Amino acid sequence: MKKKHLATVFYPDRRTFLLPPVLFSVFACVLVVMFGGFELGGFISAFVVATAICLPFMVLILPTFLLEKIVVESFTVTFYFVFIVFKFKKVLKLTEIKEIKQQYRNQRSSGQKEIVIEYEDGNIILSEMKYKHNDMVELIYTLQQRNETIKVTLL
Repeated sequence: MKKKHLATVFYPDRRTFLLPPVLFSVFACVLVVMFGGFELGGFISAFVVATAICLPFMVLILPTFLLEKIVVESFTVTFYFVFIVFKFKKVLKLTEIKEIKQQYRNQRSSGQKEIVIEYEDGNIILSEMKYKHNDMVELIYTLQQRNETIKVTLL
C-alpha cells in the first residue's frame, strides 16, 4: 500500500503585518489633529494622512499576505506569489527539486535569512521574514520526507 499524503498549505506570517501601518497612521493622525486643531481642516488633514499611509499598504502589501501560499501535495509543490496585485503560480514536481539551502540575504555573512529551493531550471527564494521559522522548518521537512533525494543545507 502506498503512503498517501494530504496537501499541506503554508501561509505567510499574518500576525503582525497589519500592526505597524495602522499604529503609524493613528499616531500621524493624532499628531496632525494636535497641530491642526480640532477643526474641520485638522480632521481633513488627518484623513489625507491616513489615506496616504494606509492606501498604498492596502493595495501593494496586503494582497501579498492574503494571496501568497505554498501548497505541498503528494507529487507537486505549488508556490503562489503575488507581485503588486498580480498572482503568479509556480508548480514544481517533487522529483525536480535538487537542493534546499538556507543562506543570508544577498550573500552576506549575517542578517536576514532566506531559503533557496533549487530545481532543474532555476531556483525559488523564500524570505524567512515573511514566514514563521517553524513553518519553514516544517516545509523543508515535508519536502524532504516526500522526496528523500533532496539535499538540505541549513546555517
